[in-house]
Amino acid sequence: MPLVACHPYHAARDELLRRLGRVDEAEAANRTALSLTSDQAKQRPLHERFDREQDHA
Repeated sequence: MPLVACHPYHAARDELLRRLGRVDEAEAANRTALSLTSDQAKQRPLHERFDREQDHA
């Protein structure tokens, strides 16, 4: 399976882009990560990160 087809790649990309202040790109990476897994346990931290960032915006 190619790396770009794995949700952890996009989740890590989300985190790194947020640290760089590239919020729009980070949110796109987060959405991609969410779309690549249906496992709620894996989706929960992605939703929490998104919600936390929205609270600080």
